[in-house]
Amino acid sequence: MMIIGPIIAILPSRSQKQIMQLRQSMMNRGVSVQLTEIDDPNPNQSKYQTSAGRQLPAKMKVAAYKKALLGATQAKHSSPWHVTRQAPIASEVVFVSDKDIPLPDEARNLLETHGRNLPLTTHAIAWDGRTLVVYWIEQGDLEQGEKVFTFLIEGLQCLAH
Repeated sequence: MMIIGPIIAILPSRSQKQIMQLRQSMMNRGVSVQLTEIDDPNPNQSKYQTSAGRQLPAKMKVAAYKKALLGATQAKHSSPWHVTRQAPIASEVVFVSDKDIPLPDEARNLLETHGRNLPLTTHAIAWDGRTLVVYWIEQGDLEQGEKVFTFLIEGLQCLAH
């Protein structure tokens, strides 16, 4: 038992295997996947305090799924923007622009037409003029991954025109 226990403990769980499968599927389709941290859009939670009451940085671990425009294609009239998810509302995903900077029309149109289809665990979206990034807490559900992939593809099409 002392030999088998540690070996079983390091084997990936079913959900970890599903997430690895999702990542591999996305990478095979040209999506870059990176594990990172972002500022938590809902930072005033007790999980960001030690037992002594000391405040901790409100950082959330997420996966960044990135897709870039191909070749020399550049988005026309598309300036960089970044939005975060408004504090979670029941079953709706609502994004707000950082620092009250007005969103370009193409960003607003993209979020209104395609943003509502993203998984509820999506916490931010960024565009730098060439690469569209979705920051979300992954789930082993391939259907949720498809929603992210569809958003990236349709988003690049919207932003490139």
